Amino acid sequence: MYRKTQLDNGIRVVTEEVGSFHTVALGLHVGVGSRFESEAEAGYSHFLEHMLFKGTPTRSASRIAREIESVGGILNAYTAKEYTSYYCKVLYENFETAVDLLTDIFLNSTFDPEELEREREVIKEEVRMVDDTPDDLVVDLFYRDLFPGHPLGRPILGTFDTLDALTRDSLVAYRDRHYRPHNVVISAAGRVDHDRLVETIARVFDGVHGAATHPLDAPPPIDRKASLHHKPTEQVHICLGTQCFAYGDPRRIPLLVLNTELGGGMGSRLFQEVREKRGLAYTVGSHASGYLDAGLFEIFLGTAKKNVADAVNVCLDELEKLVRHPLTEQQLREAKSQLKGALLMSLESSDARMGRLARNELYLGRAQSIMDLIEQVDAVTQDDMDAVARQVFNPERMVLTMLGDGDGIRVPDSFAVRT
Repeated sequence: MYRKTQLDNGIRVVTEEVGSFHTVALGLHVGVGSRFESEAEAGYSHFLEHMLFKGTPTRSASRIAREIESVGGILNAYTAKEYTSYYCKVLYENFETAVDLLTDIFLNSTFDPEELEREREVIKEEVRMVDDTPDDLVVDLFYRDLFPGHPLGRPILGTFDTLDALTRDSLVAYRDRHYRPHNVVISAAGRVDHDRLVETIARVFDGVHGAATHPLDAPPPIDRKASLHHKPTEQVHICLGTQCFAYGDPRRIPLLVLNTELGGGMGSRLFQEVREKRGLAYTVGSHASGYLDAGLFEIFLGTAKKNVADAVNVCLDELEKLVRHPLTEQQLREAKSQLKGALLMSLESSDARMGRLARNELYLGRAQSIMDLIEQVDAVTQDDMDAVARQVFNPERMVLTMLGDGDGIRVPDSFAVRT
């Protein structure tokens, strides 16, 4: 059962009670991520996420880790483009421990200077790790190519320059500016008592007030282009895609169905054509992501540099087929069934439910149950699919990003490569 309460100070508490679960997942989510950083603040949201685990007046960093693990729980966090999440998953009898721990690190972290200096080096190692992981690095480069000069195009981790320039005072000021009650969603799913959680949150956050504003700067329009980023690798790692629909745009549902047919699994067109029939890649697929006022569609794969042009051409051919030749009734049925199966399987996890609650509240301001989403999937028609395919799979708006040893790479003639 879904319930929502907004406290007087603006904090939203959303829960989904599932009495048959033995676990409960609790998340504290803040509507700020790398998109809302200035260029000089790049990486602040992620750095702040790390620092909240480094101690409070009553808990050291090591105690924070031990306390949740000693009851068999999980404590973690992540930073996204437009929000940051801190979450616990515990057996339901340990729920009070999870609430106390999450609210303590959120409200009372000390930002110890020595811990900050250590964490600066840890995050630099994380940046180096991404730089040494081509299939991660190419995604950051693709975002930069797809959203040029826009905050959505900047890496979440920041850069060595912005990390070196960060100070304790600047990070605390950033926290104080953005970590305000009106910007906070607390979500819980599993065996949870909504009223008890609301009562606890209201007491803990009593006297905490304030709002944060995040003006949206629309991403610039894009045209067909390609870029080659040089790095000595065995494969050329490739992202091919375009901008598309925001998280709340109804056209995103037909796109998700289309994406399932195109690159959603072993039976998808890309997997069959690129890997099974031609042996051009080991991993190939596609996905669609939505943000507050923008989105992206992406095909990803890695291949030998002698095969780059062939692999990209096959991907472009598959996109053109979806534009020129509508799915048959059977193909549409099968794509819907596959997508609905994945959605229903996510119901078996309390942390997946908790995350969905938060994202829907942050992006839509309301709940959207899996069954509501399934009804929307069932309602998708071939006309919906055709319209979305023509709009998204426009070859004149495709961006091709490649990462690898540039010598001898041949790309489709239709792309002008920038190096």
